[in-house]
Amino acid sequence: MGETKNFGLKVMNNGAKPTNYYFVDPKTNQRMENLEMTSSTTDAHHDSTPQVPSPSKSETADQNNSTINNNDIAYVKTEEDLLQQSANVGAACLEYPEGKTALQFSTVGAIGSYTDTTHQIIFAPLSPGYFRQEVVLEFEGTEKRIELTIIATFIKVPIFVAEPVVDMQCCVFDKLYRKKVVVKNRGKISFKVNAVVPHELRGFVEFNPDMGFIQPGVDFEIQMKVSERTSGNG
Repeated sequence: MGETKNFGLKVMNNGAKPTNYYFVDPKTNQRMENLEMTSSTTDAHHDSTPQVPSPSKSETADQNNSTINNNDIAYVKTEEDLLQQSANVGAACLEYPEGKTALQFSTVGAIGSYTDTTHQIIFAPLSPGYFRQEVVLEFEGTEKRIELTIIATFIKVPIFVAEPVVDMQCCVFDKLYRKKVVVKNRGKISFKVNAVVPHELRGFVEFNPDMGFIQPGVDFEIQMKVSERTSGNG
């Protein structure tokens, strides 16, 4: 979430005639509007906050006198205004421009004869969730249609483990077992990770180390120790 992921969709043409292709919404059978995030659209979105005109000298003097006479009230009001402004900016950053979604790409393209081209698709999520988009590729001058489904899952942080399910299989009582847990970072910055043992497993499971900083693109290994020292279901 908050980062972008590029994906290249390869389109191939084995014919002798160059052509254009279009993305079509299968629900309406109409060509999709451009989903590409342009700089003009982005600028217009961020500049939507009304501009406050600069006060004149006389207005400034009156404001200064008011601030001196009502220093505490002015301070509180200024702090509240700053907090509200900060909240408004944060909320605006988590909203897509009108007509845009987490999926961004140009809905038209061209391809030459006996060649292929890579159509860029960008995922830019602003909130966690699941995204699914069904599209159809249509080619100019032909009735050929290619159905595609684009799927993406957006998470808050780009940290994940190589094995989401750790199967210790059958453990023998009063024996020590070890398992390597590999934590990965697909993001662009480092993250601090804490390995916390659930309350009901304390005394049976131990992590070493139980804290670390995971660098981008570097695996971080945590040793998990399992020992059944008292009777129970292990």
